[in-house]
Amino acid sequence: MTVSEMQTYTARLLGDPSNNTWDADDYVLPALNNAQKDFVIKLLGIPQSRSFDVLSELQASTTQTISTSGYALSGLDSDPGPFVRNGYIMSKATIDNEVKWVSRIPVSNLPRQDNYYMKGSDDNPLCYILTDTYYILIDAGTYSVSVTIYYIREPKELVASDVEGYQIITCEINPIYHEFLCEMATVECFRMKGDQTNMAKYAAGLKEIDSKIQSIAVGSVKEPQAADVESWRKNA
Repeated sequence: MTVSEMQTYTARLLGDPSNNTWDADDYVLPALNNAQKDFVIKLLGIPQSRSFDVLSELQASTTQTISTSGYALSGLDSDPGPFVRNGYIMSKATIDNEVKWVSRIPVSNLPRQDNYYMKGSDDNPLCYILTDTYYILIDAGTYSVSVTIYYIREPKELVASDVEGYQIITCEINPIYHEFLCEMATVECFRMKGDQTNMAKYAAGLKEIDSKIQSIAVGSVKEPQAADVESWRKNA
């Protein structure tokens, strides 16, 4: 859907097709932008889900030269797009003219770097993310190193017309979810009014929204087999 179409559909869901209660620009458009942001953030916050596949239209990559001080993912701007918290997908490093995929470890495993057999090296590059900063663990003499990071970026701001900068007039998220985003925007409009009746509608609608997002995250696609992942990596 175009943004204008989404505004119209949301107004119909609200039972306010003439926008007498919820103005298209003051209520519906901000609600749609909040809806797509919430959709992305909530999906990425669900562990062991297939959120990356649901959000494939928002996948981006950046290649950076990374030293021991790491790279601030929060510094990514409109080209190719700002990084979303929990949006790291994978990364690969060029070491001695050879591309090697990097395995991510949780920050809690950093003490294991004192163990020779578990530490990151040129043969076994590791990475971790701390306060939205990407760090790579390799042999001390190899820094700085070129790394390509794949991640989920923020969706572009929705506008009905007159696109400027990081904006768009057609929602980037897969069209199959556009009607659902309008449902989310409808619930957000209830919250924006803030009176007792609309807050009750908001509370009821939010429970249904969260349940649907959980279903989308878990049921989007089956877990890929190892051979599928290896093929994707080779072609990435």
